[in-house]
Amino acid sequence: MPNSIANVRKIRRSNPKARTGCKTCKIRRVKCDEGKPTCERCRKFGVKCDGYVTELPKRSTPHPIVPKLCPDFQPILWEPSSTLFKSEKDYRYFRSFCEKTALQLDGFVPTDLWSRLMLQACERSQAVRHGIVAIAALDLTSDASFNRRQTPHMRSDSLDPNAHHEFALQQYGVAVRHMRNSVNKGDQDLATILMTCLVIICFEAFHGNQDGAFSQLDIGLKMIEQAAKTNTSSTRHEDGLSSSLLSTVDNELIRAFIRLDTQSLLVQNEETAFRKGFVLVNLTDMPTQFRTLKEAGHYRDLIHMQWMYFIDLVLKEGQDFSCLQNLPMLSTDNSSRSLEEEGIYYLSISQRWQGAFKPLLCDGQSSPGKPNFLATKTLELVSLSVRFICETIPLQGTSRKRDSKESMPLFRQMVSLAKIIVGDPTDKQNQGVFTFVPQIIIPLYVVGYSCPHSPTRREAIRLLISTRRREGLWDAVMAGKIVEWVMHVEEEFLEGEYMPEDMRMVKLTMKWDLMSRTASVVGLMPVKDSAGFRTVAADLEW
Repeated sequence: MPNSIANVRKIRRSNPKARTGCKTCKIRRVKCDEGKPTCERCRKFGVKCDGYVTELPKRSTPHPIVPKLCPDFQPILWEPSSTLFKSEKDYRYFRSFCEKTALQLDGFVPTDLWSRLMLQACERSQAVRHGIVAIAALDLTSDASFNRRQTPHMRSDSLDPNAHHEFALQQYGVAVRHMRNSVNKGDQDLATILMTCLVIICFEAFHGNQDGAFSQLDIGLKMIEQAAKTNTSSTRHEDGLSSSLLSTVDNELIRAFIRLDTQSLLVQNEETAFRKGFVLVNLTDMPTQFRTLKEAGHYRDLIHMQWMYFIDLVLKEGQDFSCLQNLPMLSTDNSSRSLEEEGIYYLSISQRWQGAFKPLLCDGQSSPGKPNFLATKTLELVSLSVRFICETIPLQGTSRKRDSKESMPLFRQMVSLAKIIVGDPTDKQNQGVFTFVPQIIIPLYVVGYSCPHSPTRREAIRLLISTRRREGLWDAVMAGKIVEWVMHVEEEFLEGEYMPEDMRMVKLTMKWDLMSRTASVVGLMPVKDSAGFRTVAADLEW
């Protein structure tokens, strides 16, 4: 034991090493007392103190300020308490709406109509609450039908579309009953009534009842018009909207009705309240550069609406505009209003929007895979369809008719953007999408109807027919089948790849029923080597 203790090596206690001191003490590896101008330790040891190292002042090199990188946050969905629901089954469907359906309905461009406003309304409105559960069940019906076709050997409750559909109809009936009770009592504010109206439009459109959706849309538009006329509050302005209603009604509600009215303009015979001259638009303060995609989308919707109303007015005037031969509109009685100045104004507004959107477009193109990327592409696609209309309509007094071949770069770009948005529609895992905002259907419909180039036209039709999408009041397969029929009728005279301009369909009226998956179409075709026209008609099924 004594020997082992003697053999143990003593360990010197460790102390922090000083970084300061004179040069001599550092060489000797002893602690310096750091006396100035020479240290006392060197003097006592009898050596010359070599002094201290003079540290050069640190130079500050200017660097550019790096912008703070913020991650792309997903919105936090506000959800009502589960105690509002009478059964666990109701709450499961509601959760499905919050996690999937609401995000689809809002679309790519930022908005919070379905993911915030509607969910908040569930707290105070039983009609909205049951309606949202019904929409979620209808969404699951669509998914279950698709999954059953893909895996016919599997049988489970989650894959039973009939069970989802039956529950959707039952909940929708409850929602309508609560809505009628509230109307009779008169105990709901305008915002809640409009949200209930949108829920009904959404369910009817998703379910395929076009007439029911149009009827409810007209009711909502008339309510907005009547309320605005009787509201005495001061006028407010929000991204192009101008109304006293904005003090009590969220602007997203009014914008939803404007978007739906613009979609209905292609197929509905009756004039709505907005088309009779009651518009809530003031674009004089549109910024020269949009700050957000939401702001750009707000102004895009309003410009789109004004252009569609302008076309409607052109037809009332009876103008022979060549582009109208390729858009199915309905002419009504004449008006005495001059169109030339209005046309110039709308063209300038559209060009201003393109300039204000350009920085966001450039930024969005550099970030594929992110939510803003698809939002940017969607805004670009819809704006191109409006641009086509702008560039095609000649103003009053012009004699030259535009050759549709001049718009081929636009048509090709629209098809390319639609491919990016839908991905690969032939993929077996491609799920159906129902959204409340226009994205690809109407732009592809415009290409399928107006493009003179047969291969480009067929690609647009293929995209429509092969993707399971409903956007507002429009169904992709339905739109594809209609323009496919138009193409077959016109291509009777096709020689080569381009349709002759004088052999295009000049008018199209259509009526569809998505519940029975049928459509009736009637068109007017020029008679070859004659100044006359012939009527063509068909009943389509899909």
